[in-house]
This record gives sequence, C-alpha cells and structure tokens, in this order.
Amino acid sequence: MNVGFIGTGTMGQPMVANLVRKGFTVVAYDVVPEALAAAVKAGAAGAGSGAEVARRSELIVTMLPSSSHVEAAYLGAGGVLEGVAAGRLCVDMSTIDPAVSRRVAAALAQQHVRFVDAPVSGGVPRATDGTLAIMVGGDARDLDEARPALAAMGAAIVHVGPIGSGEVAKLCNNLIAGVAAVAVSEAFRIAEGFGVDARVLTDVISRSSGNTWVMEHMHPVPGLVARSASSQDYAPGFMTDLMAKDLGLAVDAARQLRVPVVVAPAAQQVLRLAPHALAQHRDPHCRASEAELIAALTGHYRPEQVDSRTPLHHLTGVDLTQLAAIGPYHTLQLVIPSPLRFEGLSGGGRRGRRRIL
Repeated sequence: MNVGFIGTGTMGQPMVANLVRKGFTVVAYDVVPEALAAAVKAGAAGAGSGAEVARRSELIVTMLPSSSHVEAAYLGAGGVLEGVAAGRLCVDMSTIDPAVSRRVAAALAQQHVRFVDAPVSGGVPRATDGTLAIMVGGDARDLDEARPALAAMGAAIVHVGPIGSGEVAKLCNNLIAGVAAVAVSEAFRIAEGFGVDARVLTDVISRSSGNTWVMEHMHPVPGLVARSASSQDYAPGFMTDLMAKDLGLAVDAARQLRVPVVVAPAAQQVLRLAPHALAQHRDPHCRASEAELIAALTGHYRPEQVDSRTPLHHLTGVDLTQLAAIGPYHTLQLVIPSPLRFEGLSGGGRRGRRRIL
C-alpha cells in the first residue's frame, strides 16, 4: 500500500520510519525542509505539497501540531483536497478540536473522500518503538481499511465511536496526563526539600496509589528513568506548548458542555508560564538551552551545571518533563533559585521569590 504522510516532525518522523520498516511505500511532505529531509533519510519519498502526497497515495495520514494546521493541510491551497481522488481514505492522527475533525470530514465528504480521526498517545518513545495507543473516530469499515498501516505505528488500536470521538478520548487522556505531570513534579520537589531520596520515593510511589504512567516514563528527576527527557540532557521531545494546547482544548470542550473544571486550567497555566517567562526575560547572551534553564529555574538542575557550549534552541516550547518543581505556581509565585537572576518578572531585580500575578 502507498501511504502518504503529511507532518514529519518530532512524532511523525519515527512513525514514517516504522511504516517503511513494515514494508509500506511512503510519500512524505512537511513544510519544514529539515523535517522532510529526515523522513526521506528514513526511507520515504519526498513530495512538494500535500496535494502531491494525496495524488500519489492510496491512504493519506496527517500528523500535525494544531487544528489550524490540519485545516490548512486538508482544505488550504496546495492541500490534500486539491489532489485526493474520490473514494480515498484520510487518517488524521493529530490532537485537535473534535469540531475541526468533523468540519474537515464534512468538506472531504462533499468530494466523496472518507476521513477518520486517530490521535495517538505514548509520545516519542512509543512512536519510535511502534507501540502507540491509537484512538479512532469514524466508520468501522474505514478503520478496517486503515488498520494495517495503523498497526505498523501502534500496538493498541481502539474504535471509540463516530468522527471526532477519537479526539474526545485523546483530550480526556491528556487532561489526566497533563495534570499528573504537574502533580508528579510538585511531589518530587517537596520530597527534595525535605531531603527524601528521589529513588526511594519513586520505589514507594510505584507500589502505591500515586503510581502513574508519567512517573514511570517521564520522571522529572534526572537519572531515574533512562528514556525520560530529564535523563537525556533535556533533549526536545513532547513540548510544553503542545500539552498546554491539549489542556486548552479540554478546558474549552468542558466550557461548551458547561462542565466545571478546576484542576486542568491550573495545570495549563503552569505549562504556559515557564516557556513564556523564559522567552521574555532570559539573558540574550546565555547559550544554555531553554531546557537546561527551565530545569535550573525549577530546582532539579543546578545553574553551575549548565554547559555554556549548548546552543539556545528556538523558543517554541520546552519539554514537558523539564517542569521539575512547580509547586510555587499554585500560589501564583515563582521561586528562582540563586544564582539565576531574571529581571522584570514583577518589577525590580531582586533574587529569590517573585509574585507573578
């Protein structure tokens, strides 16, 4: 089967690699040349647009950052709709607003093109291993057609319901995961403050009611989970701005339903504060990555350990697991450990505790 793949970034690239490894012919496109080059290196053929991908493929897969990207990729100039043949099936694996999934599906249906939403969970490690959890919204017959390709990328494929249902399931999952990430980080910062060994605490929690996938796979303390970002020198992975986006979608959905949510908005604000504060107030001459600075800012990475040779990444977000000690945000305060100094967070240049709001 010829599979078209649009969106070969952090998640898309290992997914493409798994499709190629499982014997699929893949035609790929990404607006970022470097991302497309990585897909080509993994064995895909490159294309010049989404429309070209659609023309050359029997099944079209998209993996994009947000609702607006998905709409543009399908319905915009040079998009899938311009090149796809009637009867083809499109599978969107992005995490977006369920209403956008339904809107894109309706536009494609007018041209007799089928659509399912199939967002994933598991992050870069499971995308690399080909063991993603995939939650699907759409017709069961369309899922059956897409299943061989999905099985090349995931280990658990669940049909949730009609179009948009997969996105609903994913938003509910990420609401829990995002809140849990904040809670795990807060818990280990408190333990550190009392001098409790993080490895011992991890062992205790892993045997107790507080155990969570986030702690097992995305531990905020370096050296305890080999594949976590904290143990990988904070290499970019799933970014805080994307998790903040997902929590925002969940909060918006709750408001539309008039369902009260309290914890999710607080977690969303934590995820939004760190990269924006860093981007606005960082020393422009500092060459440490924003990942390392966030770690230093939150207490699990000491400022004296920052490697001045590390280039500063473009500030589009930082890895979720870099938020290592975020308890102070619950009192709307930010604790900046000496000797880091950030001017202007609330006026004045004092070290130590500053009130944000």
